[in-house]
Amino acid sequence: MTKTQKQIVRTVAGLVLGVVCGLLMHHFIDQPTQAMINDDVLVPLRNVFLDALKMMMAPVTFFAILAGVTNVQDPGMLANMGGKMVSVSLFMQLITAFLGLLLAAMIFSGDLTYMQAGIDTSGQPQAVSDFPSLKDLFFSIVPNNIVDPFKGGNILQVMFLAIFFGVVLNKMGLPKKVNQAISFAFNFSIAVLRIIVLTIPVMVFLSMASLISRTGLDALVEFSGLFGGLCLGVIIVWLVGALTVVLFCRFSPIPFTRKLMSISPFVFSVSSSHARLPFVLKFCEEKLGINPNLATFSIPVGVQLNKAGNCMFFSLMTLMMMAIYGIELTSDLFVTLLFSVCIMSIAKPPVPCGGIICLAYLFTVVGVPAEAISVVICVDPIAAMFNGVCNESANITTTFALAKSNNMLDKEVYYKS
Repeated sequence: MTKTQKQIVRTVAGLVLGVVCGLLMHHFIDQPTQAMINDDVLVPLRNVFLDALKMMMAPVTFFAILAGVTNVQDPGMLANMGGKMVSVSLFMQLITAFLGLLLAAMIFSGDLTYMQAGIDTSGQPQAVSDFPSLKDLFFSIVPNNIVDPFKGGNILQVMFLAIFFGVVLNKMGLPKKVNQAISFAFNFSIAVLRIIVLTIPVMVFLSMASLISRTGLDALVEFSGLFGGLCLGVIIVWLVGALTVVLFCRFSPIPFTRKLMSISPFVFSVSSSHARLPFVLKFCEEKLGINPNLATFSIPVGVQLNKAGNCMFFSLMTLMMMAIYGIELTSDLFVTLLFSVCIMSIAKPPVPCGGIICLAYLFTVVGVPAEAISVVICVDPIAAMFNGVCNESANITTTFALAKSNNMLDKEVYYKS
């Protein structure tokens, strides 16, 4: 069993124990005692972890992106990705985010404000008029000083600084010592984050015990709705992939979808994209007829670009939290959230808790208090498995479209049952 699998097992165990402990408190301990345990033990311990996690959000994002940009010394490497790959990926993610938001709005249409009691947030949701418009979101991406983005946790501004500084360093001709320093800073921030991540099972236990003790089994019903939404999200991504095959390849999508479904159980069970890589490459060649030379390039590059699963999860989780805090999804906010979800999905740093970092920013966009990420931590390890299926499906779809446009696809293999 790998370290990742062991962490998932521990997290699920913390989830189950938290539910059991919360139910026991809910049914057998009087409310004053419950409040004392929550306020004096569970919530303070949980907040220590949240503060540690928020402390590392900006540094990890900054150095992850800066290291990625400075490692691309040859600008031609980016150009060779091709406009086709980018256009197909963006098309799939935009459609997936749009459908994900609609799905989430239907699933979480009821009154979920009762769950606030189990989160114990000190912050209050913003008024609708306080939400940034899409124009404000893009034009505020440039900070007026270097310090505030790191102090305030504005991830978009942190991303801008990392990309801008990385491009400038590349143009200057990056000295070896500077590259080593950036790599060291990135590895150091990852090492710190990994130590924090080791405590996630305890954090999940504390969060679930606190939530269930105050809400009972009602909260579990809403979580079942979330996981049901993730299951439907996989189907939506498959359908979007089929649509992509029709529009970009002019092929029948039935063989593609059927074969994509066949590899999905394996993808679901293997959490690491690196561990899946040789099997996915073999699948692309032997089942879809994609030229292995193109797949060897497109699949690893596409791992960083195709994030349909993140679009679905971010949409579901954000709208669930908006329902919990009684925040109305207006048309303007829907558009802002649509593009914000797509941006955060692509920008998700390939680090532990990367999705949580992005969701923390999305919560600030819609006015959800930052403490609400404690709920995300409870479900993130399980959601990651659904995300893996969606992301890999989108990556294979993009590679298929790229192979078709470059005449590197064997139709006989594709249509072979």
